[in-house]
Amino acid sequence: MGDYRIVVEAVGGHGCGREANDGEVVKRCGEPHCPDCIAIQFIARLKNTGNSVAVATIEHWPVPGVAGSTRIETPGPVDDLLTGVRRGRF
Repeated sequence: MGDYRIVVEAVGGHGCGREANDGEVVKRCGEPHCPDCIAIQFIARLKNTGNSVAVATIEHWPVPGVAGSTRIETPGPVDDLLTGVRRGRF
């Protein structure tokens, strides 16, 4: 058994729960095409197979230059996929 990290940087769909504000639990849609819900399902699957997940987040609009972004300021919110809580706002 050992530590490992899975990192995915992507550009595409907006996902769900965009109306949630800082400190709120994000309400998810559960749709099969939603990138946020796909990530949440992946984390659940890891946990259900005996893996301990210490950190799982979605960083919306990360900076600088992640996934080919030209954004250099004003990062978006970060969703904690273990607690469901959002930090920051769109």
